Amino acid sequence: MRKIKHAVSFKNQNGRKSLDSHSKPKGLMEGGGRRVSRGMLPLLAIQALSEYHRLPWKPPVTAGLLVTNTLIYLRPAFLDSLLPSIDQVCFNPHLILKYRDLKRLFLSPLYHVGESHLVYNMMSLLWKGIQLETSMGSAEFASMVVALLGMSQGMTLLLAKSLLLFFDYKRAYYSEYAVGFSGVLFAMKVVLNNSQMENYTNVHGLIVPSRYAAWAELILIQMFVPGVSFLGHLGGILAGILYLKLKAGHSGFLVGELLVGVTPGLFPAYGDAKHVLLTILVG
Repeated sequence: MRKIKHAVSFKNQNGRKSLDSHSKPKGLMEGGGRRVSRGMLPLLAIQALSEYHRLPWKPPVTAGLLVTNTLIYLRPAFLDSLLPSIDQVCFNPHLILKYRDLKRLFLSPLYHVGESHLVYNMMSLLWKGIQLETSMGSAEFASMVVALLGMSQGMTLLLAKSLLLFFDYKRAYYSEYAVGFSGVLFAMKVVLNNSQMENYTNVHGLIVPSRYAAWAELILIQMFVPGVSFLGHLGGILAGILYLKLKAGHSGFLVGELLVGVTPGLFPAYGDAKHVLLTILVG
């Protein structure tokens, strides 16, 4: 996930916060929300077509995710009036819990702040998605992506709430706004590394043990890529670990029940963040 910088906000007629015009991403066309490519999207298209051309079986869910994320970013005329704007869906824990705003919880991973942000994430999705979908089949892969999306968002929400409750750290809860698919990608990386037989893997030029690859990438990206959401990426890693534990244990939890458990305040019947966090970490 990538944070939206300088998120100066104001209250609209419904009392909800929205980003002002100074914080909106570049690339929007005047008079509408549609975007134009700055040259990187054709490279993504060429890479995707090349990869799919060489495959004997074309993974449809991965292709669908690539197209969905790209169309949401480009906002073509036939979709523009149907899609919420980025300031209506960006991930902010305070707004999600205060207003029970589910669209911020579930739609923010599908939005991107710029072309480079989108292309980097989609290149990663192309590589991870093809391998995972080919190995597990489209139906299981699709259900896994849905689960990881909800779990990574829920984990990020839980982390921000926990920082507020336990350490009185307010910025991540109140002031940070983020969008992007990278939290899900970190979760997918955990699952992919778990399924591979190699003991070591290459992470941006560094050879590290496969089991620590996601953690190494978390640190490297935080060090060298400005404006990324550390909590969003960490939430993705924890979601991937939890998914593997639940799958290995043949747990009977439904995805919906798990989401309820990791979104305290959104569903008050499941108790406070401390109880849920301890349950996940210890149990």
